[in-house]
Amino acid sequence: MSTPRTRTAVKKQNKTLWDGEAGTTCPVFPFYRHPVFRRLKSICYGWMPGLFVVALLIRSLDLAAWLLFLYLAFLLAVVAFLSAVTQHGKLCGAARGVQRLTNGWRFLCPTCLRFGPEGFACGACGAEVEEFVLLTHGLYLNNCPACGAKVFFNDNHSARARCAHCTGLCDGRHHRRQVRVFGVLESASLQRLRRWPLVSQRGIDGAYLRGDDGRQLTYVLDLGDPPGVSDSFGPPHAVRSLEALWLGEPWGDPLALAQALDRFIRRAQLSSADRHGLRVWVRDEAWDPLSRNVLEARFPSVQYGVSAEAFLARSTGAVPPPLDSPANLMPEAAAASTG
Repeated sequence: MSTPRTRTAVKKQNKTLWDGEAGTTCPVFPFYRHPVFRRLKSICYGWMPGLFVVALLIRSLDLAAWLLFLYLAFLLAVVAFLSAVTQHGKLCGAARGVQRLTNGWRFLCPTCLRFGPEGFACGACGAEVEEFVLLTHGLYLNNCPACGAKVFFNDNHSARARCAHCTGLCDGRHHRRQVRVFGVLESASLQRLRRWPLVSQRGIDGAYLRGDDGRQLTYVLDLGDPPGVSDSFGPPHAVRSLEALWLGEPWGDPLALAQALDRFIRRAQLSSADRHGLRVWVRDEAWDPLSRNVLEARFPSVQYGVSAEAFLARSTGAVPPPLDSPANLMPEAAAASTG
């Protein structure tokens, strides 16, 4: 079974520029992979130069001149064709960038939870596929560079989304979604949110819940970590786009709360401005004054009395079903309640 190639291994085959901020790309046409160019290589490198040399050997200068003229004209035609194709690819890339900005689409890898540019991989072997293929809908190129499998079938492509950071693969729909990120500091808080139909997954940096309403991906990250963990999340990590932090469990020990908050601030590399802008929602209103002081000293924007239902409604716009609904019961209990 073929394994996905690293970005370094295909650097020469996928020449793309990424502006980092908007996530738009500027593709360069990989002309050496074009089937027309592959069929013309024998003419470019073999037949016409060979005929020119033969004409010189037989001392037919007129024939050599004509062959040289035809050879140069042929090369100019090939260059013109490739230039036109390259410009078409750049226009498609610009249109794609405008589409992403207009719709607010961002790619967040579900494996490493890092934002990055659009990347694509073959649905058959997992090897990286040039973005040019997807942008031009397979008009000029329509095959995987590794296994040769077709990418587009009747205007539908089989390519998967590929992360530039960890080379992880996921569904191509991740390229066509807005992304909102929320977090909790305790695994127990994450368990409370399982009432809502979220997909539970585990990435490199821990567990999280993910919801997809067809327009927006909502991530709820478990940002708690053991006391010995010191690695930072890194700039492209989803935690840098955190909108709110929800504390769904009571903290009886103010010292433990302070240590957990400080570890989170250190790992997320939050500046003073970041901490002032981050909203913190607390489920219980009856927090002791010392714990309130510990929390509000680090995050001024704190609101108490935000239940799990209110948190989900604010983050996703959806309200979870009640606890006794069949969606929240085990299969046996759900059958009994509906039967």
